[in-house]
Amino acid sequence: MIQQLQLLKWQICLISFNNDLTNLIPFNHIKTIFFDYDGTLHNSIKIYGPVFRKAYTYLVEQGFADQRDWSDREISYWLGFNPQEMWKTFMPDLEGSIRKKCSAIIGEEMNKFD
Repeated sequence: MIQQLQLLKWQICLISFNNDLTNLIPFNHIKTIFFDYDGTLHNSIKIYGPVFRKAYTYLVEQGFADQRDWSDREISYWLGFNPQEMWKTFMPDLEGSIRKKCSAIIGEEMNKFD
C-alpha cells in the first residue's frame, strides 16, 4: 500500500510536468489517499513565510529574539514539523507560554487563509 501511495505521489508530480494521464493507477478500490501537501501540491511557504515572520517579530518586540531577516528557504525548513518539534529545534530554551503565544499567532494568521 505504501509503495502504491508513493507511486501515486510521483505520478501526480509527473502529471504537473507533462499532463500525461495515461499511466495512473485506477481509483476503483482506493478509499484513502494521503498527500504530502507541503511543497508537493501547494507552495506552503507563501502562506507560512509571512506568518512565521509575524510570530518572530513578536519574539523580537518582547525581547526574546534578536532582529534578523528570514529567507523563505530558511523558514521552509520547519514546514512539516509539528509545533513541539519545531520549537525544540528552533528555540529550545524559549518558555512554554511564549511558545504557545507564538503558535497561536501562527494559527490565527493561517486560519485567515481558509
